[in-house]
Amino acid sequence: MDLTFGTDLSGKVAVVTGAGGVLCGMFAKTLALAGAKVALLDLHKDAAEKYADDFELKTSVWHGMLCNAFLAGIEWQKNRYHAPDK
Repeated sequence: MDLTFGTDLSGKVAVVTGAGGVLCGMFAKTLALAGAKVALLDLHKDAAEKYADDFELKTSVWHGMLCNAFLAGIEWQKNRYHAPDK
């Protein structure tokens, strides 16, 4: 079964959070199979790196990185909607 359904993502870059898990890891693999360069982010760097190693594809640049998207989002919201502390 062609997981990409014929989608061509060549020249595109994708960032997948939670990529150390099963669902998002397979989502990242599907994006890579479609030709995208993929960065894998997860709270557990080892898990993201494992997926990056397991799904190494010639057409993609895989990176497993530590990231807490939840805390990054909170920090972004604070900076966007609140005046800086004096």
